[in-house]
Amino acid sequence: LVVRAPQGRMLLASRLGILLSTFNAAAALAVGAALADRGFRPLLGIPHDRAIGIHLNLAVLGWLTLLIVTVGRTLTPMLSLAPAAPRRRLPLEELVLTGGLWILVAGLALGARAPMIVGALLVVGAIVVFAVMTARIGRRHRMEGLEGPLTHVVTGMFFLGQAAILGIGMLFGLDASPARLTAYVVALLVGWAGGVTLGHLGKLLSLSAWAWWPAGPRPKQAALYPRRVWLVEAIVFAVGIELLLNGVLGGSE
Repeated sequence: LVVRAPQGRMLLASRLGILLSTFNAAAALAVGAALADRGFRPLLGIPHDRAIGIHLNLAVLGWLTLLIVTVGRTLTPMLSLAPAAPRRRLPLEELVLTGGLWILVAGLALGARAPMIVGALLVVGAIVVFAVMTARIGRRHRMEGLEGPLTHVVTGMFFLGQAAILGIGMLFGLDASPARLTAYVVALLVGWAGGVTLGHLGKLLSLSAWAWWPAGPRPKQAALYPRRVWLVEAIVFAVGIELLLNGVLGGSE
C-alpha cells in the first residue's frame, strides 16, 4: 500500500520511514521466534542476553520508535492544531535512526562496545531532532490547553531520555545489573513507546466516531473527546511510570 500510494500526494508519513519500520518489525519478529525456539541457548553463536537485546531494540527502536518519529512528524502538529513541519527532500531522521539501530545491532551481535556506542548515539541524535520539533509544537499549539496526546509525547520524551542515560551509561561501563536493565525496558518500552502510541487512542477514536457519524446532524468533534479525562490519564500514567521506574532501581516493591 505504501509503495503504490500516488506520487505527489500528502501522506501521513514518509514511504521510506514506513517501509523501514515494517522491515525492522519483521526482523524483530524473526529474532523473537528464534529466541522462543532456542530458549536460553545461544542464537547463531550470540549469547542469550545479547540476543534479547537485539530483539528488544529492533522492536522498540526499529519498529515503534521509528514509526512514532515518521508518523508523529505529521500527526503531532495536526492533532495539536500547530503549523505543520516543513517539507523535506529526504527523511534524514528516519535514515539516521535506522542506520544507528543496525550499527547497534551489529555491535550487540559481535559483542563489540564501539559500534554499540556509535549506533546508540546516532539513534539518540535522530530522536533529539524529533524532540526539538515536539518542543516547537508545544510552544505554538493553538488548542485551549494541553491535551492527552501531546502530554504523552512530552512525558514520553522524558522517559526516553532516562532510557538513553541508562543504556549509554551501561555501554560506557556502568554495571548492567538486572535492576538497571529492567528500568531501561520500563522507560523505553512502556513509558516511551507504549505511552506515546496508546496516548493517541482517545483522540483518534473521537475523530473516527465523528467521521463515521450517521447521516444527519452530528456533534462537534470536541464533544466526543473528553479532554480533561485524557489529560488526567496522561498525567497519572506518567506519574505511575516514574514511580515504577524508581521502584525498580531502588529495589522497592
